[in-house]
Order: sequence, then C-alpha cells, then structure tokens
Amino acid sequence: AMQTHKFCLELSHFVQPPLRFALVVGGDAVEEQFNVLAHNPDAIVGTPGRLQHILVDAQLSLSRVEYVVFDEADRLFEMGFASQLDAILASVPATRQTLLFSATMPSLLADFTRAKLHEPELIRLDLETKLSDALAITFFRVRPQEKLGALLVILSSLLDRQQQTIVFVSTRHHVELIHDLLVATSFEVAAIYGSLDPAARKIALGKFRAGKAKVLIVTDVAARGLDVPLLDNVVNFDFPSKPKLFVHRA
Repeated sequence: AMQTHKFCLELSHFVQPPLRFALVVGGDAVEEQFNVLAHNPDAIVGTPGRLQHILVDAQLSLSRVEYVVFDEADRLFEMGFASQLDAILASVPATRQTLLFSATMPSLLADFTRAKLHEPELIRLDLETKLSDALAITFFRVRPQEKLGALLVILSSLLDRQQQTIVFVSTRHHVELIHDLLVATSFEVAAIYGSLDPAARKIALGKFRAGKAKVLIVTDVAARGLDVPLLDNVVNFDFPSKPKLFVHRA
C-alpha cells in the first residue's frame, strides 16, 4: 500500500490540480488518518483491515466512490481478508466499477469474482512464464555449505558494490543470518521479511531506494508486489519453489 501510494503521489503531479491521496494502513496513527480522510481525498490507498476499522469507527461514507481496485487480489484472499473485502464492497455504490489485479486465479478469488462482480471480464496477460530477452542469467553450482562464501564472492568480486542488488532467501532466519554476515563484512544492507513491523519495513525500503543500502535481503512473502525501478542485480541465494516465483523475482 505504501509503495502504491508513493507512485500515486508521483503521478498526481501530471494532473491539474494535483489529485489528493490518503494512505490508510495498519501501524500508523489512526488519528492522523482520520484527519487526512476528513479533507475528502480523491482516492484512498489502504489495507483491508485498517480501512474496515476506519469505516466502523469513523463512520466513513463511501457513497460517492466510483472505482474500487483490489491489487494483489490473490494474496488478499490467501491472507484471509475475504470478509473485509465483502464489507468494503457493501459500503460502496452498486454502480461502482471494480477492478481486480492478480498474478494467479485461485478458486476463492474466482468464486468471489462470480458472486460479487456484475458481468466481469477477464483480461489475461500471459507473462507468467516469460522472461525479458534483455535479462542476463548466470548459474553457480556450489555445495550447500559453500553458499555463504559464494554469496560473499559474488557481491564483493563479481558485482559492482555500488550497484543495487536484491538477495532472495527462503526464511526469516536466512534474512537475519545473511544481514549480519554482510554488515560484518562492511556491506551497506537492508532487510525485509514477512513478519517485519510495517514501520521498520518502510524504513528499510526507504534506505534501499535512497541508495543508502546497496543490498536488500528479502523473502518471497515480503517481496510480493515490491517494485524497484532500475534494479541492477537479483541473487537467488535460495532457489524458488515454483517457476512462477522465479519470474516474479526476475
């Protein structure tokens, strides 16, 4: 949500007068979000749980909403937000247009689409198993006990230390282990994992985007929806469990 809000603010400057956006996410002060919403923004970017909470506590009216967008819709259902999405749709006019963006179409999402949307139309982009022709891929075959050493060689000798690199690992334990190892070897590092506090995640991403950290260590769960323009390198320390994840990482 924070990343989407950031891009919305950047795009808003191409419209006169600029569009006004409100960010509604857990982890931030509710009172500040109440104040922003009181100024009647043009669009709200938020997470389902916090938005539903504000709908109830602040008696926020969505009667003038014309468009509802569910980004990463498959993940919203996987994370158990179906009831919140139902409540949000029940709060907006039946005449609104609803758009769902999803990398996959699980059964829960398909059932929701048939039940909640009027004459939905599926637009499919068959890019799930396609990689860019401009992408250069290199494989290194090493023994499991040599992976940490190989990673250090790749980051310190084979890649430019001034370039920005994302390292994908399988668990929070690996995130913390590699983070501490790289810090001890004088790398500028940031780290993100699924259970990381939203405020800490925001700080870590900001540090990486600003170039203060050259290496970002992440898990697949934490990196879902992550977009870093002009990224130089991606290192798969732990190989993804599914081909689709490899495409997402790339």
